Amino acid sequence: MNANFFRNFALAASVVLTVSACGGGGDTTASGGTGGTGVSFGAVTDFGSIFVNGVEFSTSGATITRDDNSIPETELRKGMVVEVRGSIASSTSGTATTVEVEEAVRGPLEATPTGTPSTGGKLFVLGQEVHVDNTTLIDNTLPAFGSILAGTLLEVHGQRRPDGSIAATFIERKTGPVVFAVRGTVAGHSSLAQTFAVGALTVSYGAGTVIGDMPVPSGNNWNDLFIEVKGTICAGVFPVCGTLTATKVEPDRLGLADAAQAEVEGFVTTFTSTSNFKIGAQQVLTTGSTMFLGGDQIEIAQGVKLEVEGSLAGGVLTATKVKFKDSVKIESNATASGATITAVAGLPGITVTANAFTQFKNTAATATNLAPLNLRSVRIRGRASGANSVIATEIEDRGPADNSDVRLQGFATAVSNPTFVILGVQVNTSVLPNPAGFKGVDDTAIGSAAFYSAITPSGGLVKARGNMPAPAANALDSTNLKEVELED
Repeated sequence: MNANFFRNFALAASVVLTVSACGGGGDTTASGGTGGTGVSFGAVTDFGSIFVNGVEFSTSGATITRDDNSIPETELRKGMVVEVRGSIASSTSGTATTVEVEEAVRGPLEATPTGTPSTGGKLFVLGQEVHVDNTTLIDNTLPAFGSILAGTLLEVHGQRRPDGSIAATFIERKTGPVVFAVRGTVAGHSSLAQTFAVGALTVSYGAGTVIGDMPVPSGNNWNDLFIEVKGTICAGVFPVCGTLTATKVEPDRLGLADAAQAEVEGFVTTFTSTSNFKIGAQQVLTTGSTMFLGGDQIEIAQGVKLEVEGSLAGGVLTATKVKFKDSVKIESNATASGATITAVAGLPGITVTANAFTQFKNTAATATNLAPLNLRSVRIRGRASGANSVIATEIEDRGPADNSDVRLQGFATAVSNPTFVILGVQVNTSVLPNPAGFKGVDDTAIGSAAFYSAITPSGGLVKARGNMPAPAANALDSTNLKEVELED
């Protein structure tokens, strides 16, 4: 790709201005999918059909699209964000009618990336700040992260965080010519100038722009709307696209059609209360019957990553189930230095790493300096990044080190009654009172047999609680373990 292409490539076919206050009719979504009994939005995690939000969707006969064009399933990759419409038969199976690929941004890399995935890397594409960690999947045709050249065309998949940055799940190289694309929140809209901003990108629209289901432009009335923009002409000093001339601007949401079953994955971007918040642009309400898995309702806050299941009506997703995506939880005393908590008292072998995503509470610690947490009691939420390592999304200083409980939540492996392993830590339940020491997801005693039946053979999300300090070899065993509880 060269600067002339970047600035001057134009559409082969012209488009006309289409203004609609809302709707457009039928069950068509803003992104072009068709209505059905179920809709799921999230990253592809596996194949054999496709897995999205823990559901295996059969794709036999499904229409798979990318930029309004049909593609074969072989073009899908793990980490790509998609919207699936069809039917959801259970919490683990469904049938797809349509699958639409929904990238977060596509365009030129503005400068060589900084940092590394393991410590928290950063890059800028089409005016959008993109964060990368070692769970981000990167196209193997690209060079090492820090060696990707400015001007390289990239497509980034991921979810928007509250600050507008993108948490990348997948990055791939593109070859020109391409249609530039970005999804994000509008700021600085001026109907007089016919411009607005998404991140650091200025977007210009006019008589040649399809604006679909957007409100009729008036003053700054597009501000705070979550939208999708596409265009092919950029003005700026290559490779920075200062202004994108839009060919299409439209709302980006789960769709205009109601759905009996809906699933959405992403970060809490707007927080009103623990029963009323938004994931991206999607409003979510919880009720007294909503189940919370992997965390408690009081832990919902801006920036927390969730997967929500429920029903979609009138643009509102009423949740039947809320699952915390960063499901590892640790409470204990820390030995910390640099960007790593090298030891967690009572949980030998576990290391915790901070990066650019990590949020801190009640501490002066930063992603590059965790020393203020040394010999402090900490509460950590994060996700597993290896057999016994954790990437922290939130670290809270609870005060001086003490001898209170040790708590560990994560996915059980090596399950063999009466033991299992979480993040390399063996949990020995042989002397727990039965049934009182074994809790179900509703916190009621279920007994040893039911507990192990639920997590064997494939494991499951489990929380273990014990006394502190714990012995060095088996962190949670007959000498200090208090109870174990199913979390999913």
